Amino acid sequence: MSLELTGTLVKFYETKSFPSGFSIQEFVVRTDERYPQEILVQAAKEKIDVLKNFKENDVVKVKFNLRGREYNGRHFVSLDMWTMDIAAAGNTSASNPSTMGNSSAPISAPVMNENPSDNNADGDDLPF
Repeated sequence: MSLELTGTLVKFYETKSFPSGFSIQEFVVRTDERYPQEILVQAAKEKIDVLKNFKENDVVKVKFNLRGREYNGRHFVSLDMWTMDIAAAGNTSASNPSTMGNSSAPISAPVMNENPSDNNADGDDLPF
């Protein structure tokens, strides 16, 4: 399942390496919408090198896969980045905190489904 998220890079965490040789680095992206969300995304293996091209406060577009798994009777979800780019030049409101929440500022929500007919089938614009 491939999804897309546009927002501002807020924080990079240290790379975590495991005895198996697997490593991940987590980072946080703040969405640019009326009620901003801070979303934790992770990069694994060679994708960690992609993060070196970015810095905090960059406005980015992250493409990721949604992963779910069960461990010891509990279920976990992770957002695994597979590519990240600087967002289009027209999307600058995320880099200016004074425009966040301002109704005159452009609002870009994360794309959660490739098929727009599945989104908000009942006409409700609330995300829950």
